Amino acid sequence: VFKQLARRMMHLNDWMVHKEPNLPHNPKKNGLTYLYHYKLEDALTILTSPNWVRAIFVRDPKERILSAFLDKAARNHGLYVTRHCCNEEIISNYTCGDHAHASFLGFLQVVQSKCCCDSHWGRQSKRIDEAFQPFINFVGHFDRMQEDTRRLLERVSLMVGGNYNNLWTEFGASGWGPNGTDAIFSKA
Repeated sequence: VFKQLARRMMHLNDWMVHKEPNLPHNPKKNGLTYLYHYKLEDALTILTSPNWVRAIFVRDPKERILSAFLDKAARNHGLYVTRHCCNEEIISNYTCGDHAHASFLGFLQVVQSKCCCDSHWGRQSKRIDEAFQPFINFVGHFDRMQEDTRRLLERVSLMVGGNYNNLWTEFGASGWGPNGTDAIFSKA
């Protein structure tokens, strides 16, 4: 959803698309600018200057691993786990994805035994290089996603000299949900 938000803020007409293979996640197709697009000197400034907001959203680890199991192993017969963790040949039509799909314990066993590191269940502290962790100046939480997203957009609005509610009002307060009338991350 944050990639959709960024695409919306860039005024891309197809910002709401999220089910096509390339949008919004494929960096070659989504129109977003990533840190690696910048020169090293500019990237270091973005990562360290107090004039930039560096945000991370974190989730309770137990809730996060359960969500990863439900979304990536229990759904679609463990196809995601099969594609990302199972490097062995399929034996009797049974893969490690099938094992992960069978139970939460099976999922944990596959992740551990295959050393399957994935951003959906890996340690959140590994999401950003340790050297730059002290420069994170905004921490949001999944359990209060809407409120923290509003705080983030309001903070960025202040830093760019806009009206306090400008980014929230323009991009977060409405335009979301099935009818386009909800705020971002509204709970139905």
